[in-house]
Amino acid sequence: MMYKFLRILHDKNIYKSPWMSRIKSIFEKTGMPFIWNYNYNSIETNWLDKTIGLRLNDIYTQDWISDVNNNSQCKNYRIFKQDLKLEKYLYSKI
Repeated sequence: MMYKFLRILHDKNIYKSPWMSRIKSIFEKTGMPFIWNYNYNSIETNWLDKTIGLRLNDIYTQDWISDVNNNSQCKNYRIFKQDLKLEKYLYSKI
């Protein structure tokens, strides 16, 4: 209900909600700006949630790889760390 109300205000330029602007930005960042123009009742939410989640995860992974490869201080890190994952020693109990 809150989404519907904020969306109407946003579309009519009455109030620009930071939350609504962020949602629109996420659609654009994930290469799916067309979702913003769909009727919110016609979108399969499970599909949208999974698709956006996967795309955001892919974008994060690509950014991480790029940052590691472009940072000269990460030479040794690149030798030992191949995958982006939480290492067991960081969460294992003593």
